[in-house]
Amino acid sequence: MKKILNVMKLTIILIIASMLQLSAETLAQNITMNKKNVQLNMVFKTIRKQTGYNVLWRPDNLDASVRIDANFNDTPLDEVMKVCLQDKFTYAIDEKTILITRRVQQNILVAVDVQGIVLDENGKAIPGATIKVKGTGSTAASDINGRFAFKGLNENAILVVSFVGYTTQEIKISSNMTIRLVPKLSSLNDVVVVGYHDVKQRLTTAAITVISGKDIENLPAPSFATALQGKVTGVNIQNFSGQPGVRNTFTVRGNSALSTNLSEANALSTPLFIIDGVPTSITDLGNYDNTQTDVLAGININDIESIQIAKDAAATAIWGSRGANGVVTILTKKAKKGKPQVTLNVYGGFSAQPKLQETATGSFERDQKLDFLTTQAGLHPISTLPQMLTDSLNPAFNNATNWQGMLYRKAYLHNVDLSVAGATDALNYRFSLNNYNEDGVLQATGFKRYSFRSNIQYQISPKLSTEVNISISRIDRQPGLGNNPHTINPLSGFNQPSSFYYVNDTDISRLKGQYSQLRNLDRNDQLTGFIGLHYQILPGLLYKIEGSANTNMSDNQFSSPSNLSAQGIATSYDYSSNFVSANINNVLSYTKKIGTNNNINVLVLQNFQRDVVNSTNIYGDNVPNDNIKVVQGVPQSSLSASTDYQASSLLSYATQVHYDYKEKYLFDATMRADASSRFGANHKWGYFPSVSVGYILSDEKYLKSINWISLLKLRASYGVNGDQPSSFYAPYNGYNLTQGYYNGTAMGTPNFNTGNGVTDKNLTWEPTKQLDIGFDGAFLNNRIYFTFDYYNKIQSNKYYTFPLAFYTGYTQQTSNSGLSVGNSGIEVNIDTHNLSPTSKLQWNTNFNFSYNRNKILSLPNGNRTIYASYNDYNSGLSVNYIFQVGKPLYILNQMIYQGVYNSQSQVPVNPYTGQLLTYFKGNYVVKPGYPIWKDVNGDYDVWSDEDKGNAQGDLLPTANPNPAITGGFNNNFSYKNFSLGIGTTFTLKRDIINSLQANQFTNWTNGQYSFTNSGIPDLSKIGFWNPAQAAQNPGGYNAKFPALNPNGANFYQFFPFSTMFNENGAYFRITNVSVGYKLPKKYLDALKITSCRFYAVLDNVYIFQKAKVPDAEQVNPFGIYDGATYPIPKKLTVGVNVQF
Repeated sequence: MKKILNVMKLTIILIIASMLQLSAETLAQNITMNKKNVQLNMVFKTIRKQTGYNVLWRPDNLDASVRIDANFNDTPLDEVMKVCLQDKFTYAIDEKTILITRRVQQNILVAVDVQGIVLDENGKAIPGATIKVKGTGSTAASDINGRFAFKGLNENAILVVSFVGYTTQEIKISSNMTIRLVPKLSSLNDVVVVGYHDVKQRLTTAAITVISGKDIENLPAPSFATALQGKVTGVNIQNFSGQPGVRNTFTVRGNSALSTNLSEANALSTPLFIIDGVPTSITDLGNYDNTQTDVLAGININDIESIQIAKDAAATAIWGSRGANGVVTILTKKAKKGKPQVTLNVYGGFSAQPKLQETATGSFERDQKLDFLTTQAGLHPISTLPQMLTDSLNPAFNNATNWQGMLYRKAYLHNVDLSVAGATDALNYRFSLNNYNEDGVLQATGFKRYSFRSNIQYQISPKLSTEVNISISRIDRQPGLGNNPHTINPLSGFNQPSSFYYVNDTDISRLKGQYSQLRNLDRNDQLTGFIGLHYQILPGLLYKIEGSANTNMSDNQFSSPSNLSAQGIATSYDYSSNFVSANINNVLSYTKKIGTNNNINVLVLQNFQRDVVNSTNIYGDNVPNDNIKVVQGVPQSSLSASTDYQASSLLSYATQVHYDYKEKYLFDATMRADASSRFGANHKWGYFPSVSVGYILSDEKYLKSINWISLLKLRASYGVNGDQPSSFYAPYNGYNLTQGYYNGTAMGTPNFNTGNGVTDKNLTWEPTKQLDIGFDGAFLNNRIYFTFDYYNKIQSNKYYTFPLAFYTGYTQQTSNSGLSVGNSGIEVNIDTHNLSPTSKLQWNTNFNFSYNRNKILSLPNGNRTIYASYNDYNSGLSVNYIFQVGKPLYILNQMIYQGVYNSQSQVPVNPYTGQLLTYFKGNYVVKPGYPIWKDVNGDYDVWSDEDKGNAQGDLLPTANPNPAITGGFNNNFSYKNFSLGIGTTFTLKRDIINSLQANQFTNWTNGQYSFTNSGIPDLSKIGFWNPAQAAQNPGGYNAKFPALNPNGANFYQFFPFSTMFNENGAYFRITNVSVGYKLPKKYLDALKITSCRFYAVLDNVYIFQKAKVPDAEQVNPFGIYDGATYPIPKKLTVGVNVQF
């Protein structure tokens, strides 16, 4: 054995020696070559000629076209190869071949095969994410299921994972990886729409807020407008009504609308909505829509990709006369590249029966009323009291009926979405179907939507592409007793009957029959079509022609049987309208990069819009049979019908220019000219310019080295928007054709009592001028994003209806005036990623708030003060308002309530006459128990003084119903496959009037019979003045309200014309809490589906407020809570989203 080993050793030594000899002979070969800037492959050819050795290499390893200086004079081959390969490569010699390979590091590491999945913050797969191996050229993209793989990676390799809109992450490899990307707080490279062209958000100089569709998806609301509450700075969304599908308020940067007749429909300014390129005016549609349904409710929330709210002139001037109140752009979803995706989303749940107003019933109510009458009115013989109050043994009057519960209910809702989407390099398509069905918590109310949407983009050729979008929706809304939000519930508010009344099944059936026997349907059919052709004429030069048509057919069908009519007659009517808006755009844009630092984009536009409204109104009384639910068989004397046609046109030319230098110094300018048929020949054209600049401070060298600063941008803009009359025929005199007949022909007479009986031929545009100064900052690799804006917006030359002298024969005229309204304020938005991007637990926060100061800057007739009154729909009580320079819109004009007089000695005495203070023009001498009203003018009689030529008298501007501060605080958490979201909204510094309480008290002052017949709350909690307590402690007793004696003096002391019922309208509401769970991959593979997520949403969770009204948000635009509105219900839904 030992001998064999010795032989083997000797053999190895001889082999090594032979190889060394061969290598030495090879390396001893010398090369001579003298050429400058010669390619490597020429050097290798020279080596072959002079040595006979072939040189081989892999082209993907070594670029042989690289040039070197070959200065070789009889240089050894080894030295020549070192010069050529420069330590990046090595070589080996096999016989007559030199083989070049990439040099391998000395410390050999373990090769690792990697596979993984890329998920978003909710655990959903992200297809198309880019995964790079840091420091190498190896790159992969995640597939449709978010998955990727690498083979043979260095065990210390780092993956760089990125996707548009998400923060890039660097992660050390492992064999199985789950990578969760978190959204960028500021997607600075994402694109926003500014008018008719797209701009990187980083480069925009405009004030635009972008909300992702993910932030509002699956919220149980018919309209996305409700879902935006508390998410956008500068946008005030208030839900006056909780009825499904009705329109609520949506204002941008304060209110500029002034309604001197205090019409709720025209009290607030509303933005323009652009839905996939189709402009939609809610104001115009609302003027001709008989249903009062929210037009935006025709859009399925889960079809929305993003919502962009443009607020300043730089962003809205391109829309000219329609952009004065802001522009909201809705983009619906498109497909992502990859295999076709089928998504099914289903959720369902219920709305809880609302919390009822506190009401005394049965014996408790009887005891309360007897004690109250004894305390407030003194002892009375039992014979003088109403029988209902004294006959407690009578079955007709000894009951405990809570009337509210009869009409409220637990209601159910469900939603089903189905979509199919797919995309290739040439074709992008998405089709979706939706059904949303929500029953209202009040009998015979509810909302149903059926919708279809199709988005198709097709690249016809390298230069020509087309886009076709179609949406169809039907909305059926049950409005209960009618479309007036103040009368929808006959048993709400102040006029509830006493609980003493006996109610049998027939009575209940009759009460509910107000709903079940009515046929009351609001139907809206919406059809929108958009087609665009885009042709790339030259590199950078693009022409677009786009056409769209939007049809909204509204129909209000009503039928009421004879047994619900006081006159015993059946009634039917059908009010329908068809609003068609057609648009055509010609857009030419040119984009050019000049040199390396100058970027320019120029856009020119021509637009034409045509709006046409056809309406039909048919009304009939004395329908012959209650089973006839339409207008048929009606006597001619009880039948009325009319049709109407109106049309309006708008012609526009516009240009937009964007320039930036090094993408650091930014400049934008816009000019638009609009010609409207709503003006006379001399004033058809309006011109709306804007200019804005931006400066990306963080691109300066002295800031680039500060790693924690991602972006610092300053921007400023100034521009002009406009507004036009809501009336299509504003410049034309109006005539009335209902004044009778002459010889069988209808007489046409001017509208003497309206503003368009005689019009102003000089009627022209309402200009809105706006200044905006903003700052955008992103810090810590975009983990903190901060936006600040200051704005000052002035709308002037507003339309106003002036009273005319009696001798003209007309009462009023609508014209431009000296009326101007200003809104100024600040907006702050802060987004934060609170934890490291690599943490399994993620927590993202959004905090936003806006402060707005609303002010009347000038008024007609030399700034003369204007007075107006709002009449309660149910009680008829008046609330006084004043329009005065320097004050906000709709500020209340009231007497100052300062408490209650406890003794006669506290009542002021006129030192000149010796007479006690009086109320109501001397008619009521003030006594203990009367309210303390401030004698502002010192005449010892507290009241208004219209009869003395002074409308004010003792009235003062008091409460402001305009919210000063609005905002939201929103948090989203995710951990592995779980997610949690909490949304809130708040409104601060707003005054409201508890008109419900004023109406109740006033009703009780109408005598003891009215008091006895009415429902009451717990009277002991109200705080009426008590004479016994006042006598015991006249100096220290402070009652909340004056004495209320149903049989005593009634000088309107409980009308809301004093501050007695003013309350703090601030509130903080937890709008929704959502939880979700993403199914793990092993279950997805078993089920053969792409993804599956279960979720639940609790909506309208809780409200914190100081006001005594049930819900401080539910006030009308004038700050009035009357208790008769539809409550905002709490909803609980659970759902599942499945992708195939």
